[in-house]
Amino acid sequence: MAEKKFNPQAAFAELAAATGMQSFAESQYAAPEDYLDTGCYALNRIISGNVNNGFPTGYITLISGPSQGGKSFYAARAIKSALKKGYKAVFVFDTEGGSVMGLIADEDLTKVKQILIPNAETAIIYMQKVFDFITAYQESDPTARFLIVFDSIGGLRSKKLAEDATKGVNNQDVGGTPRKIGDLLTLMTIPCLKTHTAAIILSHTYENYSMTPVKVLPTYGGSKVLYLPSVSILTRATPRKADKMTGEIDQDVFYAGSEFTFFTFKNRFVRPFFEAKTMNNFFSGEDKYFGLFEVAEGYNLIVRESSMYKVPEYSGDKKWYAKDILSGTESEKMWEKLIPIINKKSKVDMAYGSAAQSPGDCSEYKSAIEADINSNSTAHMTIEQ
Repeated sequence: MAEKKFNPQAAFAELAAATGMQSFAESQYAAPEDYLDTGCYALNRIISGNVNNGFPTGYITLISGPSQGGKSFYAARAIKSALKKGYKAVFVFDTEGGSVMGLIADEDLTKVKQILIPNAETAIIYMQKVFDFITAYQESDPTARFLIVFDSIGGLRSKKLAEDATKGVNNQDVGGTPRKIGDLLTLMTIPCLKTHTAAIILSHTYENYSMTPVKVLPTYGGSKVLYLPSVSILTRATPRKADKMTGEIDQDVFYAGSEFTFFTFKNRFVRPFFEAKTMNNFFSGEDKYFGLFEVAEGYNLIVRESSMYKVPEYSGDKKWYAKDILSGTESEKMWEKLIPIINKKSKVDMAYGSAAQSPGDCSEYKSAIEADINSNSTAHMTIEQ
């Protein structure tokens, strides 16, 4: 009896039917389908490599930092972006009693669903129920999109601790909670991808008391929390007085806002280890161009001249004060001119490996970008101790 000849094409088709296999060339899961705006151009850039993008859909983003570090503030920005894009619902897994609600009070809160989480085990069960719901919803409406915000995993404890406390026993949690949090993030990874659901996880950092300064602080929940997400961001805040934020004389000792600094210590979409800064004034709101200023300087799009600056691409040799560029009467027009150039340069400057050599529409900038990379274009990457 003749041996049946192996048919590679038929075998591939059979394997694809059995496993759902696709090539990366045809896969709809090989890159983010969309992005949610953070409301901060500089933060969008270090997450996605593009000033106009932001949090990737289909993936988990971690924002970790101390109290008042801007975590809930920027999660709220993502919620606003999702609602603006027509997302069907935002699920807020809440261990902190609605800390994001006051930041989105002007939105349609009927689409923002609060899920109270008493412990880590319940978080896993509820998360699976949410993904079951999303999957069922998308069977009838494949275009339906959702956002999950977990605020925050720093409030999670294992169910066993509560059960022991009810019995009058006070046992230490010897790794039970971090393991459950790791299980939670593992459970979320593929469902997020398959349903194009954006997930933003908020966590708290611990102070570093070692003699050696470190850039990445320990984060509640263990190492899986740091490295399972596709993007991991560390944030910190520096309080600012009025004169630091508006140029006016400070009339009192109280702070008028915060300067937030973001640092990407993991990023699967563009190179990590970039920093971005933004200024949030409690009275006048956020200066959306603040963090782009030094990026534009690094790319020689803004050139310092003593105490003033030139913007050659916009106004040739004319000189401007920094505040005119950031929030002056012509600032919108200036940045409309600069942002497309920043995006083109960033596409090359921030790309991994060989991707940096084939940016397509960036060829006209190649020689200038190579010079920038070797000189001062990465001044915005400074790693402070």
